[in-house]
Amino acid sequence: MSRYEHRQRVAAFAVALLVPFVLLSQDARIRSLERASRMGLTEALVDSIVHLPYDVMSSDLDKAILLQHRVLSHLHEAPASSRRGLALEVLSKAHYLRGAYDSATYYGLEAIEEFRTAGDRIGEGSAQCGLAYGMKRRDLGTAFDLMRQGIRSLEVSDAKLLLASNYNNFGVLFEMRGDLDSAYHFYERSLSLKREVGDSLGVPFSMNCLGTVEHMRGNFEASEEWFNQAMQARQARNDAFGVAEEYIYFGELYEAWGRTTDAISAYEQALAATTRLAYPSGRQQALERLSVLHEQNGSVALALQFARSASALKDSLLTAERERAVMELEQKYRAAEKDRSIATLNERAARRQFIIWLVVVVLVLVVVLGVLVHQLRQRKLREEKDAGIIREREAGLKAVFKATEEERKRLSRELHDGVGQQLGGIKHRLEHARSSGSDLLLPEVITMLDGTAKEVRDLAHQLMPKALSHVGPVPALRDLVAKAFAGTQVLAEFGSHGIPEEMRPELATGLYRITQELLNNIMKHAKADRVDVQLFRNKDHIVLMVQDDGVGFERKGSTQGIGLPGMSDRARALGGNFVLETSAGKGTLATVRVPLDMPTT
Repeated sequence: MSRYEHRQRVAAFAVALLVPFVLLSQDARIRSLERASRMGLTEALVDSIVHLPYDVMSSDLDKAILLQHRVLSHLHEAPASSRRGLALEVLSKAHYLRGAYDSATYYGLEAIEEFRTAGDRIGEGSAQCGLAYGMKRRDLGTAFDLMRQGIRSLEVSDAKLLLASNYNNFGVLFEMRGDLDSAYHFYERSLSLKREVGDSLGVPFSMNCLGTVEHMRGNFEASEEWFNQAMQARQARNDAFGVAEEYIYFGELYEAWGRTTDAISAYEQALAATTRLAYPSGRQQALERLSVLHEQNGSVALALQFARSASALKDSLLTAERERAVMELEQKYRAAEKDRSIATLNERAARRQFIIWLVVVVLVLVVVLGVLVHQLRQRKLREEKDAGIIREREAGLKAVFKATEEERKRLSRELHDGVGQQLGGIKHRLEHARSSGSDLLLPEVITMLDGTAKEVRDLAHQLMPKALSHVGPVPALRDLVAKAFAGTQVLAEFGSHGIPEEMRPELATGLYRITQELLNNIMKHAKADRVDVQLFRNKDHIVLMVQDDGVGFERKGSTQGIGLPGMSDRARALGGNFVLETSAGKGTLATVRVPLDMPTT
């Protein structure tokens, strides 16, 4: 386990201790806010919602997201504001916790843009740092860029409280990258600011970060000095949980240092403190380390006692590795007892050794057989998967061919019933004019020709929207959304971020057609009051999201009438995918994710 992961686990343990006591109250609070928001949003209520604490938000993510959308709808007509930026920032965090990383990135970028437009430099910097810290495991390079921008904004604004915490977070990014010198530098800056603003809770945390870096460097004396300072700070605050955690830091340091006696003493103090605090995870960690250290010292019976105590604390079954470790300790203990009481140990040991080797051989054969069976099963699954993909592609091609034939039939009808009949009428009038020698029919013929030309142009525009080739995909889609709901009561919004002015024609056309089909479905079936269309770039992909608050539908029923197979085939033909989330009474969210450049095959 890395030093960073250890600190994260300790922090998670601290939160876990509080959860049983606060969960009910936080859930009641968010339900109270949701009920109040139904009756109308006041300024005070809006402030309470956008400043939703983390523990309240995480107690019910669905209600937290609903509340922020109500605030955004309430502030829709208002100019850019910090409150709207805060609502977007909460949405980013909530979607991140749900695992919807595309949405989390989108709302995080929207929050940054909202703060920037509102002129809120501190809010912009805080949002950049928050998005960066959330992206550290998925895209460390982008996280560094965002964190640098956020730190720069906070430094210009002299936001010391925010800088104190985000200097520490910046140090974590450097530690993850292996740049210990830079990590140490930012931990020092964080500690200096925390001392300046009187953050007595954060000061020992930064000291432990500095001590951890010195530990990783092998500077054990310097690491010990930092941990001593952190211990004194926590004792001064009567921070019993922090003191228990500090003993574990000392134990790990002394263990790496080779000071086994001091490590055992530190873990014993950690064990006593965590027992008093009813802190089971910390107690288990202390017991496990004591078991290992006593085994190394040859105290097999004591090591076994600690190992058994640690195993009793686990909430689930022991892993195979832990079972093996306990069994080895039991065998050593029994062997030591037999050494003192049985003179004929050699003969029994030889017999036991033979049995062990026999078991090992049998286990090896079982493992080899299991691997072979697994490989055969995997090969069969791959073959079935490949066959399924082929069937799916064949079905997609059939759907495309069918759609093409339907389009040809429609164009044939349009040309026959419209253009063909008009041209026939024009021919009849021209023949009549020639036979009569009169020019009186020429104005009527010209009018009919104009109508025919207009109908031909309309057909051409249906085949390839004029806006796509003239102004690009973003203006074309914005115009499509505006015209689709013109003259209706539906509130339609379109937003875009990071979309290039030019993209491959088939991608622009495909996104346009999918959006057109989705909007047609909403107008025909959804009975929606609000429609939100978002188009943004996420790394090397374009993401299209179309959401409505209409009646939705159950996916179990027939969906042929709403064009889902065709839209899915279009997305797949572009190298991407189409996902539809809906249920009766809860609206619909359609997400299309396609690569900006078509992958080569």
